[in-house]
Amino acid sequence: MAPFFALGFGCATLAAAGASSNRISFVSYREDSKKQTSTGASFVEYAVVNKLGDNFHKLYSYLELPTGWNGYNGRKFSKKTIDRTLSILKNLRLQPQIFPTGRGSVQLEYHFDDDNLVEMEVSSDGITAYWVICGDESEEKISNVRLACKKLNEFVC
Repeated sequence: MAPFFALGFGCATLAAAGASSNRISFVSYREDSKKQTSTGASFVEYAVVNKLGDNFHKLYSYLELPTGWNGYNGRKFSKKTIDRTLSILKNLRLQPQIFPTGRGSVQLEYHFDDDNLVEMEVSSDGITAYWVICGDESEEKISNVRLACKKLNEFVC
């Protein structure tokens, strides 16, 4: 399977890492909320699923996790959290690693090294980001999906 994210900084690294791969190519998409997939997700054209790669399937599998899925008190995932996360993923130049959290949120992560990483937590009621850039740490609440996409795209390119 082709990788869907590249390690390194700058657009040149992205291009060198396989921008010709359809996993991270720029494509147009259309969403039809009246049609639904077997997971209950809105029908999304093949181009979006292809761009997101494994992240699309991982994301929607989180809806099937029961309460306590992590062996503790892991919360169920809301459709709003999944839809908000999908809105971010669709607009990223480079797909991050994604993980479910016990809080019922989704963590998006780019980890280049210990001095350069971002962990963004997306929930039904907000977006929080933890940044380490050249060793300097910061944390912030992000007000909307568009701003989250802009900041993540700037971080990787």
